[in-house]
Amino acid sequence: MPQTWYRDGSVTLINGSTAVTGFGTLWASQVFPGDVFSPDGDRFYEVAAVASNTALTLRTPYTGTSRPPVAQVNTITPRVVSANTAQTDEISINDFVYQFTSDASPTVAEICAGLAARINASPTCPMTAVATGGTLVLTAKTPGQPLTVIVSVNLTSGLTAPASAGSGYMVIRNFAGTMAADIANRMADLVRKWQLREDEFVAWMAGDPRGGPNGDGKYPLTDTQGNVRLVETPSALLEMIDGGLMDNVQLVIDAVEDDVVAAQLAATEASEAAVATAAARNAAQASQAAALASETSAKASETAAKASAQAGSASAGAAAQSALTAARAETSALAAKTAAETANAGAQAVKTAAEGASAAAKASETAAKGSETAAKP
Repeated sequence: MPQTWYRDGSVTLINGSTAVTGFGTLWASQVFPGDVFSPDGDRFYEVAAVASNTALTLRTPYTGTSRPPVAQVNTITPRVVSANTAQTDEISINDFVYQFTSDASPTVAEICAGLAARINASPTCPMTAVATGGTLVLTAKTPGQPLTVIVSVNLTSGLTAPASAGSGYMVIRNFAGTMAADIANRMADLVRKWQLREDEFVAWMAGDPRGGPNGDGKYPLTDTQGNVRLVETPSALLEMIDGGLMDNVQLVIDAVEDDVVAAQLAATEASEAAVATAAARNAAQASQAAALASETSAKASETAAKASAQAGSASAGAAAQSALTAARAETSALAAKTAAETANAGAQAVKTAAEGASAAAKASETAAKGSETAAKP
């Protein structure tokens, strides 16, 4: 008796039931009590009895989701060719013809009722018929059994529900007849594979960084599929980590030190630039003030000369003296304003330089802290 899987056909199952119905199965000659039945490869049941090619009983009730069969349903819609002429319509179910001829004034309802009567009157017809107004509904008597329905020219057939005979399954045949020696051999093979993997694991855990079949710290490990891979031993991985850690720390320290030097240089350059800018601004403002003062003096002299020419000598002298006094007062005020602006600009330049130096100092302090942190283990 063969010791193989049997999967032909399909089955329907009901939760809580031990009955299994098959479609397209040959269980009477292929499945025996003691065999193992599985609907999905996750649940397994012992076959208690085989009643026929399509019926068997499980030792324990099925606990999965019900998989009932679905009966085929066809909907027939007649068409009246002439309201004053009798017509004949036919339905063929699995090559057996059911015919009805109407009277001289046919209606859709009459045709549906007549065909339903013909079908239901046949005890061998695999379908039942129900006339509902203008349609005829045919339902298979056996759920899961596919049927062929063909109609004549004046009828239209639609497949409302196709037949479904459940789902797949598997049976391990002759499981009860498996020899003890065969089981022992299988167990021995399983133990051998387990021991091989155990030995490989122990060798891998204790492996040397320069050991292994290739001397590179990689040891063989076999997975459940029998594939062998070379994997770095833990000591090799640790050596790789330790060897590269200090190098990385030193690189960080060097980078931080470079950043500190660059920050200090930038602070110095910023301070010098601020001082030079302030000095240039002060010189320009002083030159502008001198030019304004010279221009004011010239205007005052011109005014005095005009006043002297227009008035008498005494009056001219007094007028000139007054104009000169006014010019001097204006010049003094302008000079004072220029000096104040120059002083303000100088103070602003000093403030800017101080802020630049402070920012550079903070950058240096931050870089130093980063260096200290990176150097810690």
